[in-house]
Amino acid sequence: MSALNIMVVDDNKIVILGIKKIYNKHIPDAVITIAENGLQAIELLSKIESPENLPCFIILDINMPILNGIEFLEIIKNTCGNSYH
Repeated sequence: MSALNIMVVDDNKIVILGIKKIYNKHIPDAVITIAENGLQAIELLSKIESPENLPCFIILDINMPILNGIEFLEIIKNTCGNSYH
């Protein structure tokens, strides 16, 4: 079984540290990718070449600078269509 891929999109470093601490304790082999805003998350996702390397799930803050969570979701929906559920 491959490692659990998780993306955390949040601009609050304390929240990010808390999420990482929880996953490191309970699922130590999880791969956690951090993005500080929606635009950075889109850029990171666009660099993934293989579908099996996509995050299993994304923990997404709604209120962020540059590109907020709602705008991020709209881009994902419009770009990927039914590929993401």
